[in-house]
Amino acid sequence: MDLRQLRAEAWLLVKQVRGCFSLFLIPIIVPIALSFYTRTRPEEVDTPMLLTIPQIIVNAIQQNLFPQILNFILSIFVLSASFTLIDILRKKRSEAIFSDSLRAFSSQIFTQVFLTLLCKRLLLFCWGALVWIGSALSLFSSYRVLDIYTKAGTAQLSEETAQQIINYSPAMLLGLLLIILGLVIALPQYYAYSQAEYILYDQLNEGTYKGALHVLHQSRVMMRGYKDQRFLLDLSLLGWHLLVFISFGIAGIYVTPYIHTTSVLFYENLKDLHNEKHI
Repeated sequence: MDLRQLRAEAWLLVKQVRGCFSLFLIPIIVPIALSFYTRTRPEEVDTPMLLTIPQIIVNAIQQNLFPQILNFILSIFVLSASFTLIDILRKKRSEAIFSDSLRAFSSQIFTQVFLTLLCKRLLLFCWGALVWIGSALSLFSSYRVLDIYTKAGTAQLSEETAQQIINYSPAMLLGLLLIILGLVIALPQYYAYSQAEYILYDQLNEGTYKGALHVLHQSRVMMRGYKDQRFLLDLSLLGWHLLVFISFGIAGIYVTPYIHTTSVLFYENLKDLHNEKHI
């Protein structure tokens, strides 16, 4: 699979398809609005050094719950846009309109879409359990070390204070090792499930949908031997993600359609390769 050619085709498609940008209007505008909101709202002062591990976990959940829910909703809009792009690539239509970004919310397919996306996220959460445990352990240890250092309040730490800080070093190291090990385990699974949304499109259109877990299993099968290709593709797009971040999301007006079009083209190429193997 020629990734450079794939990216070039994605740019060409984004430029040529009428209404392509309107497909991603909501996934573009919402992050921009949130970016400006988070940068202009007053910062809340808290005292994390006084929290226990359970309290840190609860606090992290409370802070990330809304962004996760919002991200899940936006993923349905992105999925709607991806379904339309597949139609365009397969010559079923020649242009897109804004209402196409809502097609996954239709009563005919919403349940299947919701269950597939939810199962995918739950499975990835389980695969990344070591990352969350390691992060909580490292965060707790770092807070405790900072608390000890703050309470010491002297330029030169006493021997007792230094020893207290050293006592948390094994926990911090263990947390870091768990994070690294968790990423090694979770990253391949992330790419194994990366084609689930597009496979769902084909199964819904062909009438072969047998449940969310079957979609995810088919994605694992299709990605065997191609996870490295998808990883390299994502790596080549890293600079575009950075551009979106430093521009407060404004660059997403062009980058978001391009990145998701690239993903759709990857699936189309992967499907062709998979079909050739089974002829």
